[in-house]
Amino acid sequence: RSSDLWMRTAALPRFRKLYGRMDTGLQAGIQYSVMIDYNFPVTVFKGKKLLIFTTTSSVGGRNFFLPIIYLAVGTLLVVLSVVFFVLHGQYEKRRDERNWKRVREFRQGSE
Repeated sequence: RSSDLWMRTAALPRFRKLYGRMDTGLQAGIQYSVMIDYNFPVTVFKGKKLLIFTTTSSVGGRNFFLPIIYLAVGTLLVVLSVVFFVLHGQYEKRRDERNWKRVREFRQGSE
């Protein structure tokens, strides 16, 4: 039911709610009419009712902020994981060298 989506509270003050989807394109030269009912008053909170025709891309709607942030954060996390992996390997190498030095000193001291 399309009314289920419309009854949910929006998270932000400026929002859009999808009412329908057209899988076919509009033909040029044809006049279309749309009737918008006043079932829910919006003048109480200074709201507006608009009809927006838009297209979507492979990453979602017109707002590219989230995909760019996701890619930037993902890249940053990959780079940090490589840096920490290298640092961990160097630390383990030094720790092993210190442990072997202590083992040698212990063995020499017990002889």
